[in-house]
Order: sequence, then structure tokens, then C-alpha cells
Amino acid sequence: SLFCACVGTGLQLMLCTFAVLILALTGAVSTTRRGSILAGCIVVYCITSFISGYASTNLYLKMSGKAWTRCVLLAATLFPLPVAATLFP
Repeated sequence: SLFCACVGTGLQLMLCTFAVLILALTGAVSTTRRGSILAGCIVVYCITSFISGYASTNLYLKMSGKAWTRCVLLAATLFPLPVAATLFP
């Protein structure tokens, strides 16, 4: 379950990175205004959140897992909880 959640979260972060880079290259996100890239990262992360759940659950079910809801919840909290714990101690 943890492996599948890591795969889903990694895929989401990879797609989020590429999407923000493409947005910055096309000029949709200003690289000169302070905080616009961070705001773009947060928006793209929220938009691509379904990718993490879908990828992790799909892999988990292919590995004949039974508790897919646990896998989805783990994938949804695998990245945001450590980041929030680091930023807001």
C-alpha cells in the first residue's frame, strides 16, 4: 500500500513540475513577480491531485489489494503532511 501511494505521489509531483515549467516557459506564470511560481505550483498540485489517487489505486488493485480506500487516503496525505509538519512545527 505504501509503495503504491509513493508511486502515485511521485507521478503527481513529476507532472506538477513539468506543468509549472511549461507554464513558466509559455509566460502564463510570471517568473518576475514574487510568489507567482509558488501560487502556480499550489494550483497545479491541486488540479493534478486526482492523478495520484488514480495511479496509486490502479496499481494497488493490479497487485490484488483489498483495502483500496486506505491506499487512496495514504496517497492523499503522503506529501502534504510531512511538508506541513516541516513548515508549521
